[in-house]
Amino acid sequence: PLLVRSATLALRLHPRPWPKSLLCDAAALDSFEHTQAGRTDQATETWLAAVDVASREGDHLNAARAALELARLERSRRHPQTALTWLDNARSQAEFASDAALLAVISLELGHVQSARQRWSLARRAWSEARQRAREIDRHDIAFDALLQLWRLARAQAEPHRFRVIDAT
Repeated sequence: PLLVRSATLALRLHPRPWPKSLLCDAAALDSFEHTQAGRTDQATETWLAAVDVASREGDHLNAARAALELARLERSRRHPQTALTWLDNARSQAEFASDAALLAVISLELGHVQSARQRWSLARRAWSEARQRAREIDRHDIAFDALLQLWRLARAQAEPHRFRVIDAT
């Protein structure tokens, strides 16, 4: 929290409008601050504004990042249908930006949303896709997270034999 507070203060000293490279970072700091204070509506407004600015400027990468964060917020607020809408938006923007790592993270989040909806086969499919995408670009952190979710799902469904943990490479 101290690091976030310091970064937030530093950004507030920087004159607005912030450069495109700082758009989502600034929104993330503001959103984190609002969420920690229990102001999820304000956190949502922060991300909506980031999506709006990025979309207006044709910044597909930041639009995708902001839409992904809106999906995460909606999932945490138990609004899975709205989260799915934001994930579709994020996927479209990330595809346009050709960001393979972000597409893997979006698939990972899709798995979380489907799991929250208790759509186990869709969750499994999304996490498998995230793992595959991550492995293609050597993002082992994302691949490991996807494999972990697959393992947890298999364990919860008492089917640990369906996934081999040693296949984490």
